[in-house]
Amino acid sequence: MRWNLIPTVGAGLFSLVACTSPPSASPTTMSSEQRAGLADSVRAVADSVFAAGSRRDLDRMFSYYGANTTLLSDGKSDPWPSHQANARVFYGTLQNAEVKPLEYSVDVLSPTAAVWHGTYSYKLTDKTGKVLQGSAANTWVFSREPTGWRIVHVHISNPPPPAK
Repeated sequence: MRWNLIPTVGAGLFSLVACTSPPSASPTTMSSEQRAGLADSVRAVADSVFAAGSRRDLDRMFSYYGANTTLLSDGKSDPWPSHQANARVFYGTLQNAEVKPLEYSVDVLSPTAAVWHGTYSYKLTDKTGKVLQGSAANTWVFSREPTGWRIVHVHISNPPPPAK
């Protein structure tokens, strides 16, 4: 099984509605309040991705990603269409998924770009009852599109295997 599918995981209708049109301020004129508001809206979208993944609602989860999202996992590129297809197969084998952020932060780069980076945990139970749990690091690059914030790049770093 490809466990690196876990991080493609979402409660923020507010964030999608409230963030439909980009602000007019440039990065150099953004106030701390504007920057904090943008960071909050990105956090809400990230929370929605984790929540949708935990519900195994892949249609909702993938709705937060851009059409041309790029993905690097442990230094390897994974084409987005094949990643989505593999995730659908993988999530079909699960009876339960719990995916949640642990420690993270959001850096607002401009009114239309932000980076979410941190760690998350997962506990996955397949249909035979086998449980896999662990944690990994994740970086999402967000772009503010006319429809709201979208994840346009994903970088996943899984912990190294235990020493033998």
